[in-house]
Amino acid sequence: MNKRIFIGLDLSSEARQKLKKYCDTSFPVRWTVPENFHVTLNFLGDTDEDELERVLNTVQQVSASFTPMQLRVKEIKAVKYMIWAVVQPTKELELLHRKLSDELSAAGLGRRQHQSFRPHISLARTGKENTFSHLDFRPTQVNNVAFEVTHAVVFESILKPGGPQYISIDAFEFLNEK
Repeated sequence: MNKRIFIGLDLSSEARQKLKKYCDTSFPVRWTVPENFHVTLNFLGDTDEDELERVLNTVQQVSASFTPMQLRVKEIKAVKYMIWAVVQPTKELELLHRKLSDELSAAGLGRRQHQSFRPHISLARTGKENTFSHLDFRPTQVNNVAFEVTHAVVFESILKPGGPQYISIDAFEFLNEK
């Protein structure tokens, strides 16, 4: 049976709690539960068991060549039908995304995703595009949400009526010494 797979970065519990404070539950959108906050590196979609094993091996190999990195949220803004916590891009983060994309593509797993990488944490969805043009949502600068990333996670996304559930299949530490 296929699983809906993506590779992402976990947030610290402190970062999750700080981001939760930006989630105005009176605003008419479907808010993401803080347990689901993450930065997506690569979305693979439906993946069978053989492919999943290759994904795990690839993510493990790539992760081992990286060092832990500091990430920072720079703003909360509406993008199409979502509210994002925009993560400040770094050379390390972009390199990690590119290397994972290249290695997964070379292994026949997914496609290269270079141009579309805009690191973010999805905080909410409206369900319809252009909904924000009718709502009074204003971007907010953020300067108090930073977190260290020490590993990449292979997640399964299970779609449910109340919103997706993300299950960590495995996590791979960044092992390279500075």
